[in-house]
Amino acid sequence: MLQQLTVDELYAEHLNLNYRSVFANLSAQSDLRASNAKFPECALEALAHSLGLPITLSFKEPGKELRRREQYGDRDHTALVLQVQGEAYYPAVKRKADFTYVGQLAVTIKPVEILSAKDGNMADILAAIASDNQRCLHVYEQQRHRILSMIDAGELTYQQLRAHYTALVPTQLHNASFIMKLAHSEHPVIAKGAVDTKQPIIELANNIASWIAAGAIKEDQLFENTPISSSFR
Repeated sequence: MLQQLTVDELYAEHLNLNYRSVFANLSAQSDLRASNAKFPECALEALAHSLGLPITLSFKEPGKELRRREQYGDRDHTALVLQVQGEAYYPAVKRKADFTYVGQLAVTIKPVEILSAKDGNMADILAAIASDNQRCLHVYEQQRHRILSMIDAGELTYQQLRAHYTALVPTQLHNASFIMKLAHSEHPVIAKGAVDTKQPIIELANNIASWIAAGAIKEDQLFENTPISSSFR
C-alpha cells in the first residue's frame, strides 16, 4: 500500500525536481508499481507528501557516535523515524515491548499490483522529464551568462556577488545540485594546470544560476538590490 501511495504521487508530479532521480534510469517499459521495483531514497519525499507525514531516516555510521539523519517532508511537524540498517528500514517506536513479535509471525502476504488509469504512458513521462531538463538547463545557462556578463561589464562586483550568495543560499540544495549535474553532463569540466583567478567568480555564478533554475530563489531576489543598466534588464 505504501508503495502504491508513493507511486501515485510520483506519477502525478513527475516533473517535480525532488523526484527526478526516481526516473533517471527507467525505460519506456519500466513499471514503478511492480512488486520488485527499486526506489532511491528521494522517493520518501513523495511518500511523506502523500501521507502528510514527515519521514526521517536515521543512519548509524562507522566510527561515529551520533546517527546521521535525513528528513523528507515538512520539518515543522513530528516525523516518522526510520532506522536504516543495510537495505532494511525499521520504524523507531516508544514502547518496544508492544512490537516484540512483529516480524516473527508466520504470515505470508502476496503483493498486489495496482494499475491506475491516471499513471499515463511511461514513454510520455520520460519525454516530458527530458524536455523539462532542457528547460532547466536553458534557464541555468541564461542566468549564468547574465551574471558573468554583468561582472565583465562592471555592473556587479565580486564582493557584491559573494554578499548575494551568502544572503540567498537556500536551506535545501538538492534540486540545485541536480541542475549542476545537468550542466556538467552537457559541458564536462576539464581541469587546467594554471590557477584561474576568475574561478571563484565562476563558481559563485554557477551556484546562484542553479538556485534560480531549480526555483530555490527568484531572479528578482538577486537583482533587486543591485544597480543594473538597461542593457541587462
